[in-house]
Amino acid sequence: MGIGFDAEVIKDYEKFERRNFYSYLISSIKTLRRFKKNTKKVILLDKGKKLINPFMVFISNTNQMGYGISLTPKALLNDGKLDVVVIPEISKRKIILLGLLMLLKKPHLFKPLEYYQSNSLVVRNLSKKPLDSQIDGEYTKQMNDMLNIEILEQSLSVIV
Repeated sequence: MGIGFDAEVIKDYEKFERRNFYSYLISSIKTLRRFKKNTKKVILLDKGKKLINPFMVFISNTNQMGYGISLTPKALLNDGKLDVVVIPEISKRKIILLGLLMLLKKPHLFKPLEYYQSNSLVVRNLSKKPLDSQIDGEYTKQMNDMLNIEILEQSLSVIV
C-alpha cells in the first residue's frame, strides 16, 4: 500500500491500455512533472513515532512491488510485522535519484528514506480530505481522512 507520490503514479498508470514497465515509467515522469507538495498528512506508528507531511509512505508485508523493484527488501511474509518506508518531503532532483536507486535495486542508499517495522499505524490527513492511496497496485480513493492499518498475524491459511 502506498500513500503520496506512488498513489499518484498508479492513478496515471491505470489510464494506459497496456500495463508494462514502460507505461509505469511514463506515468512516473508525468506525475513528477505535476506533483506538488499536497495535503498535510500525519503518520502515527505503534511506537509513538509521528511524521508530518511525507512525500511518500509505503507499507508492505512482502519484499516485491513489481517489475523486480522493491522498497522493502528485508520484508518477510511471516514475521508478523508491516514494513513501513517513509520518505520525507524531497526535491524533484532527489525524487529522480530515488527512482534510479530503485531501478539499481539499492533504495537503502537513499539517505532521506526512513524504514520501520510496525504492528500498526494510523495515517491521518490534516486537511480532513479523503486520502488517495494505492493498494496492491490499484488506485484507491479512501472514503475518509484517516486510515488504521494493522497486520493480522496467522490469519491466512494456505492449502498446499
